[in-house]
Amino acid sequence: MPVVKCSSCCSRPCSPIYPPYKGMSSALQALIQFLINTAGEIGALRTPGRAILYHLFYSGEAMTTALLVIDMQNFVTDRINQGVDMFPHNAIDNMHTVLGTFRNSLNPIIHIRHHSTDVGSSLHPDSPLSQPVKGFEEKPGEPVFVKNTSSAFSSTPLLAYLNNHQITRCIVMGAVAGFCVTSTVRSGADAGLNMTVIEDAVISFALKEGMPEAKTILDVTLALLAADFATVIPTKRLSEHLSGKE
Repeated sequence: MPVVKCSSCCSRPCSPIYPPYKGMSSALQALIQFLINTAGEIGALRTPGRAILYHLFYSGEAMTTALLVIDMQNFVTDRINQGVDMFPHNAIDNMHTVLGTFRNSLNPIIHIRHHSTDVGSSLHPDSPLSQPVKGFEEKPGEPVFVKNTSSAFSSTPLLAYLNNHQITRCIVMGAVAGFCVTSTVRSGADAGLNMTVIEDAVISFALKEGMPEAKTILDVTLALLAADFATVIPTKRLSEHLSGKE
């Protein structure tokens, strides 16, 4: 059964309220970010304190752009540690940069995770490999959608959530490029969403026996997405893309 949860204040499924995009001065944004960061530093990160700040200051018009973090779970780092050919090699570092950009700009972040119902699967909820990669855990106010299909739209209420929050543009990063990333991007485009893929913040792995190579798969995947389904940009152009300067 599809699951969506929020880590802000309780274990109940809920819909976090995000900050207004229009009409908020940079000074006010800086003040809100300072209060939220301070709440985390004094220990409120694990209490309702930080969540209260989100709900006090983040009510209003919903953001129109969200980041989708796809399947950044321990199976990814396990493959890398096993020596499976992957590309780009700096993808995880770039993902951390993207997360920081979104959190500093107060844009919403949505985490997508894949769980299998097959006991013994590496992606079964009880498997350590199904857990989020360190540094990619959700923070208060960041919802998590758990899927059991390649596309995040096929087995979760993600589209309804985006519509309810007036989010019309999704910026995508995560794993794996030729599978769940491309499936999600294509489904989102078919649903009428404006999809953007960060080309150096998605991970590609080679198939069995190393062929085709990870870079070849990524190049073809991104070329097909750019042809008809998404805008493809590098991490360094993200800030301009968010500001609408391009």
